[in-house]
Amino acid sequence: MSDYYWPKTVPSEIHKDYIFQIRYSIKETEHEDVSEIVVRNLHDAVPTDKHHAFFPQMYDKILRMTLWTYYLYINLYEQFHRRRRQKKFKTFFPHLLKCIVHLDNVIESFIRPFMDVPLPEISNKYSQNFTEYLITDFLLGRHDPDTLKMFRSRCPKNIERMSTNDLDFKKYRDNMSKKLSGDEFNYDISKINDDEWEPLWDEVQEWCKQKPDTAWISSWVPWDDGTGRIIQPTHNDTTEEGGNDQNNGMEYEMSSGAPEEQPGVGGSGPSGGSGMGAMGFDPNLAA
Repeated sequence: MSDYYWPKTVPSEIHKDYIFQIRYSIKETEHEDVSEIVVRNLHDAVPTDKHHAFFPQMYDKILRMTLWTYYLYINLYEQFHRRRRQKKFKTFFPHLLKCIVHLDNVIESFIRPFMDVPLPEISNKYSQNFTEYLITDFLLGRHDPDTLKMFRSRCPKNIERMSTNDLDFKKYRDNMSKKLSGDEFNYDISKINDDEWEPLWDEVQEWCKQKPDTAWISSWVPWDDGTGRIIQPTHNDTTEEGGNDQNNGMEYEMSSGAPEEQPGVGGSGPSGGSGMGAMGFDPNLAA
């Protein structure tokens, strides 16, 4: 599960600085079923995009959304770092840093297995790690060990054996905050005005306070109501088959609302989350 990638401690300054200096973006290729990740190091004398990896195009839009969330968090940190000791900000900063590290780990775990795959084989590859992250985000909107421990104790299904085929990612995205999801800004960080940063901080922090919505969870997976009685899902039951979800509905619905190429920006993990990637998603929040 994606709690594997949740940091146990707040990152060191060296770790944080390394994360903050790297910028990923997604580019189209001449191959319709393959996309490209390029990387830019902001500490280079002349920062330029360099090829990093190819990956299956079916992940293109959802990865853009995940990158949007990632860079939204990083920019929030940078915007308010000098005010981090003020009462409004100081309690949330350590958690925000953990969310950034978590998404960095998720993104790296997605990219690295593709780096050594020959281009002709890329389109047939599949990321189990990223699929587990997406399913966790869809159901819980959180990735910390305590939330996942609660989920394991209440749900007889195993996320590692679930499929995205039976989850409605359009409904998932329709329930997201348009500001936090990136829709309102067309997934372009540069379109966030100076006077919008503090309201975004407030919204992200409030989002993080939301508890996992058991009504939402139990509508998709069997759920112990706390008395030992299992509530059966009202939506299609999730499969236990596992395996390759290459044509899993992810490609739209995780994808249809995302923009075309936004160099240096990227896209956000849905929030049902990553509502907000590592933060949380409350399906009762109106978009």
